[in-house]
Amino acid sequence: MCKIIQLILLFCCFSSCKENIQEDKSISNIKLDLSDLNLSGADFTPKVKKDLLAMINLKCDSLETSLKRLGGMSKNQIEFYLDTFKISAISDHKMLYYFNTTSGLNFVLDEQTNKYDSLMNIYYTKLKNRLIQEDKKTLIQAQRAWLDFRDKELELIRMLRYEEYSGGGTMQSNIYMVMRNDLIKRRMIELFIHYEWLVNLETDY
Repeated sequence: MCKIIQLILLFCCFSSCKENIQEDKSISNIKLDLSDLNLSGADFTPKVKKDLLAMINLKCDSLETSLKRLGGMSKNQIEFYLDTFKISAISDHKMLYYFNTTSGLNFVLDEQTNKYDSLMNIYYTKLKNRLIQEDKKTLIQAQRAWLDFRDKELELIRMLRYEEYSGGGTMQSNIYMVMRNDLIKRRMIELFIHYEWLVNLETDY
């Protein structure tokens, strides 16, 4: 788990948890299946992929049970922890097979970024649904402004990877993908914090 996510979770845990969390029902937004393990090569038979998926799901189930029994975390915080854990778990296993090529690393980072982007949209929708109608436009405008910033920032990052600025090398594409990943992930975390704060505020009243 990324350090920034752990810090965010510690920050969020200051609030009191008043939600009833069911022990036997998963609250994660992300469901893993064999399509998430699109590994290629003779060694990656259907059985190997199935066993790997079962192992990851088992780790996720164990983590969810532990977090629920530990207490001190809201349903939304556990949901966030599980979602990001699943994204990291899939990426970590894929990195073991693709770490030795530039294109392989970029492939895994691109997939991970797309999953963070999907999760960002989930929390954006959750946040918007908590707002009264006339206030939703403020969130919509803020997200559109961020999307414009994202595009311009990525243009800048891409430009700085040019040989005249970076010295060149195939690893420049890896650096770009890492920075793109971090940009999307940070916005996803920001939207989650806004959403979690609003939920806690409503719970306190």
